[in-house]
Amino acid sequence: MGVIGENDDPSISKWLKTRGVLLDGKTLALSIGSERIKLAGLGVNVNQEVVDRLREDDYDIFVTYYPPLLLGNKFMGRYCVGYGFLDKIVESASPSLVVVGLSYEAPVIIEKNDILYLSPSPCYRGGYILLEYDLEKLRIISYR
Repeated sequence: MGVIGENDDPSISKWLKTRGVLLDGKTLALSIGSERIKLAGLGVNVNQEVVDRLREDDYDIFVTYYPPLLLGNKFMGRYCVGYGFLDKIVESASPSLVVVGLSYEAPVIIEKNDILYLSPSPCYRGGYILLEYDLEKLRIISYR
């Protein structure tokens, strides 16, 4: 599952769409055994309608390209960037995990207000992360 970033090749969006796992402005529920995990995502294609919809829903994991304003400087080193509307989405939905795509540090793992924020790789290198996650704990299996 994923969202689209600023410099992602169009083939990535096509690949995610054809498999039904593009989270850009959407939610997706997965059943794993008796567990049900709901995900939501937001890439670079942001508009007020999408932001409002994501604020009205509940989900366990939020995947976003941009960092929330609250934690922007943690993800971007000495640069203070981020978006306040993402803070409002996270505050409303209260996911237990927020995965951020844009980061100048790697990996970044921050816990704040009982929410775990992480980013797998610096934006200039690209990357992915494999997680073991059961809503109670998170274990990073590998990242690149």
